[in-house]
Amino acid sequence: MGRVALMTSVLQLTLVGNATLAADTANIFLITHSEVQIEANSNRIWPFILDTSEWKTLAESSHYAGNPDELGEIELIHGDSDGTPYQFFTEIVELVPEKRKVIAIYFDEHAEGDVGYAAWTLFPNAEGTLVTYDVYSVSRVPGIAPDQVDAIREQVTAPNRIRYEDELRVLKQLAEEE
Repeated sequence: MGRVALMTSVLQLTLVGNATLAADTANIFLITHSEVQIEANSNRIWPFILDTSEWKTLAESSHYAGNPDELGEIELIHGDSDGTPYQFFTEIVELVPEKRKVIAIYFDEHAEGDVGYAAWTLFPNAEGTLVTYDVYSVSRVPGIAPDQVDAIREQVTAPNRIRYEDELRVLKQLAEEE
């Protein structure tokens, strides 16, 4: 197996005032970029992008609506975070075979509530394929003071950065197996 060429950078988690929100509620934006160089062609990697259950670790997913692995498919994601159960939905909103998959993330079945997007993009190159994973999400958090932003940023970004790196290492290992 080749060297893991993995870079993750959390670009910004920002507290943004919003006049339509309650005075003590803030929008928290999480924006991340991760990438890994995989010594495999995109056609070998693509099935793992369509079905992330072997390498994504945050939660369990189940088919909810639409045709599996097609534009419009909706999955219910559920899990437990420090003893607190959670669930959200993902919907495939862009699908370019062996090149790009984008999912919308929302917290109720009607695509209302907090929203985010995640995108996997595959870039073939001489060494195989560069896979990038970008996440853009927003959460409305009540009771956040401006001086709490740094602590929240660390609580949210650090474990996600580690998880994304670990997940991409597993994806690399799976795709490079023969």
